[in-house]
Amino acid sequence: MSALSGFLVSKRRLLAVVTLIITLVFSALIPKVNIITDLTRFLSDSSSMKQGYDILDSEFPDLVSLSSNTIRVMFTDVPEEEKEMLRQKLAGIEYVDSVSFTAGDVHCDRDGYSLYTLNFSYAYKSPEAKSIESTLRDEFSGIYRMLYTVDDTNGGSLPSWIVAAALALILFILLLMSRSWIEPFLFLLSVGAAVGINTGLSVLTEGVAATTWTMAALMQLVLSIDYSVMLMSRYHQERDSHETGEETMKAAIAGSFPSIAASSFTTVVGLLALLFMSIRIGADMGIVLARGVLVSMICIFTLLPAMIIALDKVIAKTAKKSLPIPLAFMGKIEDKGRYVILLLFIIFFAVTAKMRESASFAFTMTDYSPIDDIFKNLNTTLVVYETADEEKAAGAVEEIQALPETDRALAWSNTLGKSFTASELKEMITVMAPDISVPGAAIDLLYARAKASSGASLLNADFSMTFREMLDQVMSLKDTGLFSTLEALGVSPDAFEMLDQAPAALEEYEHMLHGEKHSLIAITTYLPAESDETFAYIDAVDEAMKKAGAGEYHLVGNSVMAWEMSKIFRKELNTVTLITALAIFLVVLFTFRSLIIPAVLVLLIQSSVFFTMILVHLQGYDIYYLALLIVQSILMGATIDYAILFTSFYRERRAGGDSRAASLAAAYENSSETIFTSGLIMIFVTLILGYAFDTPAIGQICLTISKGATTAVALIVLILPGILAALDRK
Repeated sequence: MSALSGFLVSKRRLLAVVTLIITLVFSALIPKVNIITDLTRFLSDSSSMKQGYDILDSEFPDLVSLSSNTIRVMFTDVPEEEKEMLRQKLAGIEYVDSVSFTAGDVHCDRDGYSLYTLNFSYAYKSPEAKSIESTLRDEFSGIYRMLYTVDDTNGGSLPSWIVAAALALILFILLLMSRSWIEPFLFLLSVGAAVGINTGLSVLTEGVAATTWTMAALMQLVLSIDYSVMLMSRYHQERDSHETGEETMKAAIAGSFPSIAASSFTTVVGLLALLFMSIRIGADMGIVLARGVLVSMICIFTLLPAMIIALDKVIAKTAKKSLPIPLAFMGKIEDKGRYVILLLFIIFFAVTAKMRESASFAFTMTDYSPIDDIFKNLNTTLVVYETADEEKAAGAVEEIQALPETDRALAWSNTLGKSFTASELKEMITVMAPDISVPGAAIDLLYARAKASSGASLLNADFSMTFREMLDQVMSLKDTGLFSTLEALGVSPDAFEMLDQAPAALEEYEHMLHGEKHSLIAITTYLPAESDETFAYIDAVDEAMKKAGAGEYHLVGNSVMAWEMSKIFRKELNTVTLITALAIFLVVLFTFRSLIIPAVLVLLIQSSVFFTMILVHLQGYDIYYLALLIVQSILMGATIDYAILFTSFYRERRAGGDSRAASLAAAYENSSETIFTSGLIMIFVTLILGYAFDTPAIGQICLTISKGATTAVALIVLILPGILAALDRK
């Protein structure tokens, strides 16, 4: 260790320069990092939905995705004669592909409210999407109490004011706890360099998830800032024993390196346990944060020593008293109540382990909008099946359409591939082309002409023809006097204008539903994106496909993704929990050479995870699955460092002959500064982010981390000392 510390100090200037150059290079590459908003990219290759999505991507590239980008716009008390004109005006907005609205449809026009859905092919938060929003605000905000919501469920970049608030809070806590006015700035510079390097390193990968991109930088800062505090604290302890800054820093590095390395290793191990989840978005964040922790540790030893030595005199001149944390008196209390504390912990762990089984999970998080109080959002599911199974799939389509929750189930078998009677075709035109007017009398005329040309009886009510056959009938009338008859019967001008594009439109629609290898069933409902009722409905669709005897098929959709995850999450969560606990146990076992201590520490932190789950559940919320994964990894990997630190000081004093109470008092005195500095940063920064950031998924992740960190710190400070004393047999 002396050789390493000697190298780091003697080559400090070179190491600092190299670190700064690397920081500048990778920081410059940050804008080039690919941010992935498509969550299907993180599904397991074994996922049926992922396989179906890949088929869609390869065989139906022009199909508008069921998660296509939309903006919902609601107006109040629009006069009937202006509703269609308003739809056309919205459709004229630059970058808008189409606008969905049907007057009189209860799903978008009722009780004085009119809902228009703007569809566009650009990414949310892109310049084009922002242009659409800008036009809505500038040209429509004063019309009929316009209200709009962007249906973006992915996190974007953190607003600058939130970042500034979080950094200000970190700086404030560091200033309270540090022994010099400039120390906090040195800490932030060293860890900030690591954040720049780690963020830029993602350019070497295929990209990072939007949620990871949003949170990773600040979370890296929160997780690794205590390494700076530990090195600086050791430097102060060694200062009186050495004449120069170089000698002091060598001793400080030699003394703190094992603790910092052990702390970073437990954090990395905890985060990397997420790799064992088949849902890879957790692994995405785990890898980025684990890499960030390692980069932070490297920067602490290559950049911070050079700054501390260079500013040694300035640090001395700006010395101040740190915020006192007088907890030494707790040593006697914990020692006297050690058996009661041990019993209470056993009860606490058993109760929380049992109660957490009642917690429910959520796999999608959406923003609340007042529009949701009036209109339910359309929910689309696709069934991808083999075209060779068309006849069998047709039976499933009928059964799916008969489900009471189904709004529409459109497939080749009941649209372009079906022969319709006149009455059936009238209904289908209303469904497929609600914006044009084709009166029933006009359809009756076309059917009568088709019957006559085919020799069928005019009284044959079962006579049928396909959309294409009907189009052929219409086109054959263009040069006859009957064409004007259709106009006289009330066929709208829009319908005639569409005739020239109709053949190509039919061809395009056919390719959207019916491919050479695979075909689609497009199912729409107004069920929530995620609920027990929604999952039961998807079960029914799945069962209908199985019952029909169709071969290989795949369900695809936002609700399907949540449905798939709900079936495997609890099992995988238990697996990851076991792997995390075992990995941390082995790390602590290696550190302390004891079986009891790692068992106690792992159970202590795991109980804080259980309690956090219960707390969220008792507040009436479903636990967002990613929030639980991250909080478990962070608590098991990061806050256990506080427990290790406290335990180390306790064992050191006990080995020196101090009593239990005196050893506990010394452990409180020597570890409290680091525990509370790092702990308060984690608790309050994530608390700010949780309430300030308006993306619900990220908000719950941050709030869950804050609650979990609070619980973990409380258990370490109030429960761990008593347990150590109760199990001490020396």
